Amino acid sequence: MSTRLWFIGLFVGALATVAACGDKEALPTAPTTSVQTADRQPIATAISISGQTSLTRPGESTQLTATARFSDDTTQDVTSRAWWLFEFGDVLTISMPGLFTATRFGLQELRVFYDEASTTVVVRVTPEGTFLVYGSVMTPTGVRLTDTRIVATSSAGALSVMTNQSGKYAVPALGKTTVRIEKEGVPSLPQEAIVSGDTNLDLLLRRADSTGLSGAYSVTFTASGSCHQPLVALQRTYQAVVEELPPSLIVLVLGSDFVSSRGDDVGFTGRRHGDNVAFEISDRNDDAYKLIERIPSVGLLSYSGTATGTISSARIVARFAGTVRLTPVRGDHTTCVADDHGLQLERR
Repeated sequence: MSTRLWFIGLFVGALATVAACGDKEALPTAPTTSVQTADRQPIATAISISGQTSLTRPGESTQLTATARFSDDTTQDVTSRAWWLFEFGDVLTISMPGLFTATRFGLQELRVFYDEASTTVVVRVTPEGTFLVYGSVMTPTGVRLTDTRIVATSSAGALSVMTNQSGKYAVPALGKTTVRIEKEGVPSLPQEAIVSGDTNLDLLLRRADSTGLSGAYSVTFTASGSCHQPLVALQRTYQAVVEELPPSLIVLVLGSDFVSSRGDDVGFTGRRHGDNVAFEISDRNDDAYKLIERIPSVGLLSYSGTATGTISSARIVARFAGTVRLTPVRGDHTTCVADDHGLQLERR
């Protein structure tokens, strides 16, 4: 998504030059010789933003004001001379310095610069008393769905939004909420959440008429009882999508911070033989599918090996033979090799 920069300083500088010429007054010029520190112009050391940062609906506007504090402890309104920057979002548009209009529900981070000073402010667009359900919308193969209608039904009513060009959505809701994807020709299953704060809910296009193993799952890795790993590495649960392309299975793992070169290569693959399944799990960066989680303040947790198990209507239970490796932010890595790690996929 394009970055929007408003080079307000340049624009105002041009106007000032024209005005000065019309008044026949010379503009001050910078001295060509060195000056004492006391003679230097004060510089901006901090900047603050005031104005309404909570909007209730698309189409509503707000005028924000940028106030700079200078090194001589004076303040000045610099709204028209500041740089207003926002990127990776389409919640707002800007028509004049500091004047923003909401185009959709969601959150938009703004960054404001003047001289040496900068600050960040977040503008929120959601009806009063509601929170945002937000996330990505994708198919079981990991393809993000753009321009797709999302409907959330909660105590706040039934509200709908369209996904943006990144396949993301944000819709207001409150309390018990049912969220569904409305796509022509595809009868999809809804997903539910209890919304008491802003809630991340990635949506998967699960067909209501689907058969086989394809669908949404929770995936749990459990390290062998013989492992002497830190507690954080002993059991991890992730969201996942399984796509069955007989006889192959593709498991795409979602919802955590993974080491990935593309958005669709986190996970592992397998083959089904009747009610039995065999998975190949890798932590090699050059493999098409791999599973390496980046745990904040802890390090990298990875899995590699093979898992064999059985299939039932609601779950896949497998025995995982291989390696669980934790590479911490500090210190030496720990590795546990065993043939009795656990792997379970539970249908959601």
